[in-house]
Amino acid sequence: MCKLDIVNCLKQWLASTFKNYFKIWGYILAFTAVCIIPICALIFSSMMIVTNDFLVAGVIITGLISIPVLLIVFGRMMLRIARSEAVKFKDCLSFGFKNGMWWKAIVFFITYLFGIMAGMLLFVVPGIYLFISWCAALYLLCDGKAGPIESLKQSRQLVTKAGFFRVIGYILLASLIMAALYIPFIIFPGYELLAATIQFLLIPANTMLPITLYLSITDQHPDQGETRS
Repeated sequence: MCKLDIVNCLKQWLASTFKNYFKIWGYILAFTAVCIIPICALIFSSMMIVTNDFLVAGVIITGLISIPVLLIVFGRMMLRIARSEAVKFKDCLSFGFKNGMWWKAIVFFITYLFGIMAGMLLFVVPGIYLFISWCAALYLLCDGKAGPIESLKQSRQLVTKAGFFRVIGYILLASLIMAALYIPFIIFPGYELLAATIQFLLIPANTMLPITLYLSITDQHPDQGETRS
């Protein structure tokens, strides 16, 4: 594949965000209502009501275990939106439990988080390197193209081929574009609520940022899901 075209990737990110803005919000709200809120309610209610410590611990562990699976489900939903494919919530949810995906998700996130935390403890730079190198790993797993460990390896290879510093450039420029919309209101006192509101409204843009990068470095058109020839 060719080196990452930063300008073109930024254009695709903006186009995908604007085109799918309300659809992304719709699925974020639906996903939160159907999956996140019930799990949080179950955990907190068990802590408040149940007196059996072992039962409470079991509920909490079950809730924590479900989080990696739900992140895979959410990532798959957002990928389908970016590709302009039909999003079937039931199919995406079932994907999170098919072919052992639930334990693959747990292994992935444990490896990912411990790897980056260990890197940050080793003078920060290794952690930043891993964070950038593994930026496509989650979506490789969501796409069913690699296992938990293989996705991390493939992500590093893809980022290297696309150009490590080009990937950093894309992430920094996209982040600066978003920051420019709310930082001026943080500087001046009295506008903190407006700044927070703008940040909240930028959630779809933040969601599409790594997905657009993933589709670009895997030679796919963000809105078509096709491989470039």
